[in-house]
Amino acid sequence: MRFPVEARVTFNWIDETGRTRDGEGRTLNISERGAFVLASMYPPIGTPVKVQVFLPKISISPMMGTVQIDGRVVRSQSQFIDGRTETGFAIEGQSKQTSAVQEFRYTSTKPPNSSPCSGV
Repeated sequence: MRFPVEARVTFNWIDETGRTRDGEGRTLNISERGAFVLASMYPPIGTPVKVQVFLPKISISPMMGTVQIDGRVVRSQSQFIDGRTETGFAIEGQSKQTSAVQEFRYTSTKPPNSSPCSGV
């Protein structure tokens, strides 16, 4: 089941030349098997990718949650959201039988500095 969660993400992958590439964006939705990430630059379909999701802080906890997802890009597409077209990619775990979520933790630190989620 997918949940509509908008959260800031960073991600990285190894390109065809062997260089590590980094990107950032925001989630459109997330599940235990993967996520859809809105981003202007992203890896090609079939590429292994690591995504770190910075979950919003909730009122009952002073900590911020993070989720690490290791998977593969399975599709890219454009979506019409809030009157504008946004591009992004879907990531799923390497195995359909297991969760793509590799790590879930709470931390008192803030996510790395970047533009706000709405400005991706």
